[in-house]
Amino acid sequence: MMFDDEEAAYELINYLLEEGALEVSGYDNESDTFTYMLTDKCKEIMPELYEEHFKYVNEVAFSLWNKGVIELYFNETGPMVMYKSDVDYSEVSKTLNEDERLFIQSMNRAYKGDII
Repeated sequence: MMFDDEEAAYELINYLLEEGALEVSGYDNESDTFTYMLTDKCKEIMPELYEEHFKYVNEVAFSLWNKGVIELYFNETGPMVMYKSDVDYSEVSKTLNEDERLFIQSMNRAYKGDII
């Protein structure tokens, strides 16, 4: 979801934060911005945004899988991503686009690790 009006984007972020549909998940030093994570509450109040985000995250995961950066598994609850033990993430991060890099950073937070 892209906004022509930066103020409208900030208003939406603030609304989602206030409603508990969005949480601050970290800070990206490279882009000097906060990173956010949608919660299940977003699925209730803005299902179209939740679905759009879910599709985009899956696209980024698939891109990383195609590049051999992550393992992608499927089970009854949906896709799961895992680190590959033979990947030097500090080196591969130099070849990733911003969304792929942020995806790996999100994995780091989820796994409480620090790969890149």
